[in-house]
Amino acid sequence: MMSPSRLCLLTLALSCGVVAWVTEARAQSGDVVVQGARSARSSRDPSAASQVLRDDELKAPGVSAGDVLERVSGAEVARSGAASDRTTLSLRGSTAAQVPVYLGPLRMNDEITGAADLASLPLWILDRVEVFRGSTPASADAYGMGGAVFLEPRFPRRNLVGAGLGVGSFGEESVWGRGEVVSRRGEEWRSGALFGVRLSRADNDYTYIDDRGTAFDEGDDIERTRANADYSDWDAWAVGLQRSRSGARVLTLVNAFTREQGVTGLASVPAMAARSRRQRLLGGISGKVPCGNASSGKRCEIELATQLLESRELVTDPRSEIGVGPRGAQNVGSRVQQRVRLEWGRAAVDLSGQLDLARDSLVVRGAETSAAERFAARPALELALSQGDRLEYRLGGALPLISTRSDASLSDVSTGSDDLEPEGRFGVVYHASESVSVLLNAGHFTRRPTLGELFGLSALVRGNDQLVAERGEGMDVGTRVGVGSPRGLSLAVDSFAFARWSRDLIAYRRSTFGVVTPFNVASARVLGLELTLEARYAQWLRWVSSVTLQDPRDTSADRAVTNDLLPYHARLTAASRLALCAPATGRLPRSALVLGTVYRSSKFADPAGLVVVPEQLRWDLEAELGFEDDHVLLRGALRNLFGTRQFDLLGQPQPGRSAHVSWELLW
Repeated sequence: MMSPSRLCLLTLALSCGVVAWVTEARAQSGDVVVQGARSARSSRDPSAASQVLRDDELKAPGVSAGDVLERVSGAEVARSGAASDRTTLSLRGSTAAQVPVYLGPLRMNDEITGAADLASLPLWILDRVEVFRGSTPASADAYGMGGAVFLEPRFPRRNLVGAGLGVGSFGEESVWGRGEVVSRRGEEWRSGALFGVRLSRADNDYTYIDDRGTAFDEGDDIERTRANADYSDWDAWAVGLQRSRSGARVLTLVNAFTREQGVTGLASVPAMAARSRRQRLLGGISGKVPCGNASSGKRCEIELATQLLESRELVTDPRSEIGVGPRGAQNVGSRVQQRVRLEWGRAAVDLSGQLDLARDSLVVRGAETSAAERFAARPALELALSQGDRLEYRLGGALPLISTRSDASLSDVSTGSDDLEPEGRFGVVYHASESVSVLLNAGHFTRRPTLGELFGLSALVRGNDQLVAERGEGMDVGTRVGVGSPRGLSLAVDSFAFARWSRDLIAYRRSTFGVVTPFNVASARVLGLELTLEARYAQWLRWVSSVTLQDPRDTSADRAVTNDLLPYHARLTAASRLALCAPATGRLPRSALVLGTVYRSSKFADPAGLVVVPEQLRWDLEAELGFEDDHVLLRGALRNLFGTRQFDLLGQPQPGRSAHVSWELLW
């Protein structure tokens, strides 16, 4: 845990970072980022398949980002242990590296594997999570081959001070506090600031079954207690926002995060002394101002933004239990990005253009040291056309210009450059009536090799500077149906059929000397169906259920095995969440009871299909009480209600049944 003195200094530093300035501008409508309809679909791109998870779905005790995202259609979460251990997400049969994940304005995918670690992303400070499947909004800095995820922090809305604490199974403890301040400067300006700090820890000393490396012989299985799995972290946020009645806005955001934890190794051969320490610093400032002469039916806005992300991870292995060695290993990644974006619209035409300039760097220190960096300029355009209230078209494209280089300590070539790889998508939505819409999307997407894949990570994990981008085409067609009344019974159904073809997929191959090197060797095809059902009855009941069927196939020409089912992907996933709510009446507090379940069919854990991860079914139970107009909140949860055995892909044990309680005071 962080000492109180260091915590105070950090909070003061973050406070100084929340400074906003903007010049007066012409009239413009309100900022939809701060206020929006509580819809289950995102307003960023109406033509894309999307789902929004709101604040009330993110605050249950003991819940992680992986738990939340498992509820989304087409989503698969891969864990490597407890909630604090590495967790990744794939959408519609993609790899985790093909799904960009954004925390605020910044993409969190690293330059080692290309994936974002969900275990390091906060839920306590978030306002909502938006998930796009198959298509990515044009405002993002990358088109994801599988889709994209946006984790949006809370913005200041009112004067508020809050504090809370939580406890749970396996030594879980947490404490947090936040404050919001909103003020007005005359009739023109509104400003606000939000500050928050959270400290948490856990022992993660749960029991698990050790099969001693003989998965098919239960006779030698024994029960063990997981050791060296503890963690402690702190997470601090500062958000500043200024808006004018004329439509101008300046937003500043700063986040600092640190986690120290044990590295447990495999379940059958646990590591007892290996440790890891992660640090992240994120900051950004963006300003929007209206441009041109405001007139009826004409819209114009310019956005300028600067963003910074730096992350570090240090792994120590004093007993050489995980292959790192006594000298340890460290990687330092950074991203600096600037953006200029122009949005213009008139009548039925909306045109947006943006230019993203970025520098990514990666330094790896171990037995050998390497450094690599990538410079990117990505111009992008999107055109949206509307025909009345019935039909809307969206056509977007981007042409990334890339230059990559390395110090060549782990690669045979010191500099490298990337070929031009244009990307783009087309989307259309047809509103057949007020309650029925039809959507169609198609696009060509790419994923650039990471700096780690290009130039290597160690003497045993080499790089390949001849790698080209992964490429793919995808399409989906779907319907949205919504009927009923918000004050009574309402029903919404989303159904989609999707397909994606990928080629030049990057895979590692091992040489006779034990060295692994990445190559563009694989191709794949994924077909699938998604169904999401949401039923509400006024404020009393909400039921959300999703089912995904997919057929992921390896279509590589040189496939060396008979099996063609892609490993690590279940062909059937389902999730359901039933919430029963009762408003406060008389002396009775507001209450809510939630029952959730997640199902995943069996899947292969190797290309040959010899290792099978069994099907899994998990039930969760949550409850909430709100006293004194929700100024006092008491929450409880039982995770894995029936204690079913949970599996992952690396042999890491998953927690069994666990209980969690939290208390929060707002005034």
